[in-house]
Amino acid sequence: TPLLCHPFIQLLGDASYALYLLHWPVVCVLKDREVDDTSYLITAMAACICLSIIAHLTYEKWYLSLSERSTIALVVTLYLASFALIVHSSTRKPTALVTNGEFDPAEALNRWEPGVSTNFSDDQARQMNKLMGRQLAESLTLPDCTPRPDVEKNDRFKFCYFPEGRGSYSFLIIGNSYALSPGKLVLKDFKKHYSKISIRAVPHCEPLIETKHHMCKNLPLAHKKFLEDTEREQPDVLFISARYENPGVEITGNVSTDPLYLYMFDKLRSYEKIVKKKVFILSSFPQLIAPSEVEKRRRKLGLPVEGFMTEAIKQDDEPMRIRIAELAKKCEKCVVYDIRHRHLNDRGEFQTVDPSTKLRYFEDSVHYTSVGIKVIEPVFTKMSKEFDHLMKAKYPDNIFELNN
Repeated sequence: TPLLCHPFIQLLGDASYALYLLHWPVVCVLKDREVDDTSYLITAMAACICLSIIAHLTYEKWYLSLSERSTIALVVTLYLASFALIVHSSTRKPTALVTNGEFDPAEALNRWEPGVSTNFSDDQARQMNKLMGRQLAESLTLPDCTPRPDVEKNDRFKFCYFPEGRGSYSFLIIGNSYALSPGKLVLKDFKKHYSKISIRAVPHCEPLIETKHHMCKNLPLAHKKFLEDTEREQPDVLFISARYENPGVEITGNVSTDPLYLYMFDKLRSYEKIVKKKVFILSSFPQLIAPSEVEKRRRKLGLPVEGFMTEAIKQDDEPMRIRIAELAKKCEKCVVYDIRHRHLNDRGEFQTVDPSTKLRYFEDSVHYTSVGIKVIEPVFTKMSKEFDHLMKAKYPDNIFELNN
């Protein structure tokens, strides 16, 4: 037909193999950085199509004209280059990706501590923020993971056992990516309390919520895994560590009759019946906008980067906090721990950036940076110190928060 014989359609067909090869690295990068903005995805798709056409008209036509000997030499060269790149990537740490002369952003980040006065130039802060943005995969990949013997998806979102601690309790951590980070602080700071510890993380899926986020691919399966893991492991202590994807959903009527609260309460009861001692529940904080977007908008308006920025808050979390506080009242085995207070300034405003150094607490997919982890870690160290007390706590002592 005239349509199928159109030169442009033929060009797309000829370029399809190049598109097949070019799109996959882009998909991997977008997946690794958890980019789910539609405009970015459409732009990436269009760029891949354009690049594939260019590759077909230039590189493909060139190598098809080569002799047999030249083609073999090209293939061998490409294999060697790929092998060298793999070896180089496997021996290089992500923390060494950004350098500038004598200033080492990785070393500066290692030395940074909350509340300690440090002067960084705007360019140095930019380098450090850029480096932290590149550390997402590193921060969500926990070392010493031993997956279950049965078939598990071969990425960071799987069930993992970790080396035993020095304590006597069995721990299980479940949640979305926040089960990994800040969940890793449980691994680090509670070592003297647990013997056996394991983690189940499912991207964007919340154990207590009927998650509507499109990146929670199969919510029924996620909830099934969370519950099956809990039933199988029979933990003494369960940590539910999840970022609430939609914390501003308004309460319908009284909180005790609110449909979302009742759903959460029903889910929580399922876990409470299985867990032997305590269920620790991470409380909520506001839904945030990607820091780079916030800073970009402020630059256009000629506004400085500050600790608290109104534009950074996409959705208030007060409704979810009310629901979680109500859960703490009704759940005999529960402790609610709150990291939100570590972000508040003197006016009670939620800070997403260190006000003095302009270092970000969150990267663009709203996971904690290494700086942000240092800000909230005192909550976990204090919980660990008061662990024996918390294991016996009843309402209202079962709501744990550490003020600045």
